[in-house]
Amino acid sequence: MNMLKTLSVSALLSTGVIAFAGGMEFVPKVQLGFVEKPGQMEFSGKMIARPLQPAAWKRLGYSAFGAETQHVAAEIQLGSMVWGRIPETDMYLITVPNGETENTLSSKLMKTGLFEYVEPDWRVYPAYTPNDTQLGSQWSHANNGATSAWDIQRGSASLIVGVTDTGIWYNHEDLLLNRVSGANSANGTTIRTEASFGLSVVKDLHGHGTHCTGIADGNSNNGKGIAGVNIEGTRHVMCRVSDTSGGGSSIAALTLGMLWCAQNGARVVSTSYSGVQSAAVGTTGTQMKNDYDSLSCWAAGNDGGTYGAQFDWPDVTIVGAGQSNNTLAPFSARGVFLDVVAPGANILSTIWDGDAFTNHYTSWDGTSMACPYAAGIATMILAQNPTYKTDRIRDVLNRSSINMGVASTYGWGRVNLWNAMGRKANSLNVTVGTTVSGGASDLDRVDGNVLQLKPSAVSVGNPPVQIVTEHDVFAYAGNNYGEISVEVTAKADVAGPFGQAVWIWNFTTGKWEQLATGGMGTSFGYFEGVKPLTAGNFADYIQAGKCRAKWGFTPTGPVGAPLSASVEQVTVRTLRASE
Repeated sequence: MNMLKTLSVSALLSTGVIAFAGGMEFVPKVQLGFVEKPGQMEFSGKMIARPLQPAAWKRLGYSAFGAETQHVAAEIQLGSMVWGRIPETDMYLITVPNGETENTLSSKLMKTGLFEYVEPDWRVYPAYTPNDTQLGSQWSHANNGATSAWDIQRGSASLIVGVTDTGIWYNHEDLLLNRVSGANSANGTTIRTEASFGLSVVKDLHGHGTHCTGIADGNSNNGKGIAGVNIEGTRHVMCRVSDTSGGGSSIAALTLGMLWCAQNGARVVSTSYSGVQSAAVGTTGTQMKNDYDSLSCWAAGNDGGTYGAQFDWPDVTIVGAGQSNNTLAPFSARGVFLDVVAPGANILSTIWDGDAFTNHYTSWDGTSMACPYAAGIATMILAQNPTYKTDRIRDVLNRSSINMGVASTYGWGRVNLWNAMGRKANSLNVTVGTTVSGGASDLDRVDGNVLQLKPSAVSVGNPPVQIVTEHDVFAYAGNNYGEISVEVTAKADVAGPFGQAVWIWNFTTGKWEQLATGGMGTSFGYFEGVKPLTAGNFADYIQAGKCRAKWGFTPTGPVGAPLSASVEQVTVRTLRASE
């Protein structure tokens, strides 16, 4: 549900998780029995085994050599059962031998103490519930303030959103633009790229992948069909994970496809399949974040079930489905493992239903539809804030959501594109210094247009150059107070040392309050100051829906050239309190 989770000691023991100083490691425990869910998660006769990692052995007191020896011992235990391996996540793909079942084999291997987990390579399916309802409009955008948000940000050609699914109908009129050459991971061990094998490896065989892609990144302003969440510039890439018309796939194929998307530039990857309970999903999400600065979004599932913290992967955003009346769809999974809820009922999007048609659309239900919507918003957050890392993108996605009730059921609540964009400056005043180039219309652009400033005199101790801005801000209803975040992207134009600071205006006292100070380098960097909000101080900082912020820079040591700085963004956003 949230960025940081806590579990009781009994829960930690039952899940095999033990907290060590410096992070979470996994200690092998006997896993509970695996139970199939027909049509959702079915045994495939194959399993995924991840040895306990060397870092974990070292934290248990083993030397580097001893840790490696334990890892080799795990490989020996797997022996001839191994038919493939995903090296990036150290996951071994094994076949269940004759005379064994998924449960008996897992029990035997876990009892050796050499494995983090041994679980089925589940046969999983697209997480959607199709129906025949045709909608003439996209309620999802209206409920998320998209038309207002698009006045702030529309997308970025420098970004790619990845989709791991049944393929894409590349001739669809609303998917012709912004498509990146894709790949196919359906066999779970090797990648077949479109560049090497042709369009056939990414062509949609079902329709589900085309529908999901249109939700996140359908072409816009073309006088046709629907609009995706990203309406301008943002590119999309498909990794097809199934080679059958039914759309069935495997955890191995899906996680391999996720990794391929991340490795090939997708900063956000959407996976609309069942199976998020697989530990391999969590492992891959962490690998994507750590190695490729990429966010994994995964559909919660359509069984209406309630799932706990043992499936709450820290680096995967799990997405439930909402309805047009802003409630959770009855079919959507829920519980502590859920992060956010996105539109997922009666969602109109692009569809493949035969090669003869290039302009067909339909409305489907499912967490499958919700997942690419949330992924689309995450990509828009990055377009608005190009310096953000994955953890910050996820933080803004979560904390800009609208509360739906008990967090242990609904997570952070309904995603909201308008809230997530923050508020750019709607007024600007430069004090003390002078403007070298640019103006108010350039501030807050992310395409290279910047406001360049210099002080009236260059000496340590002079008053800093300051920008004063005013912003329209979003105020959460009721008592859901959080914080005001003042965010700046700026750089020094010559070598420093230089300092920078941000302030917020207190309407009650009529004074500026400093929120943060720090250094400033010669490359654009992100800088933030935060003011917590309460019922008692809310009106001090937000009046008539407006907030005032100030940023300044000054030399902190000798400088050998005229001092100037460039500012790309000054953004103010309100965020819900961390839960």
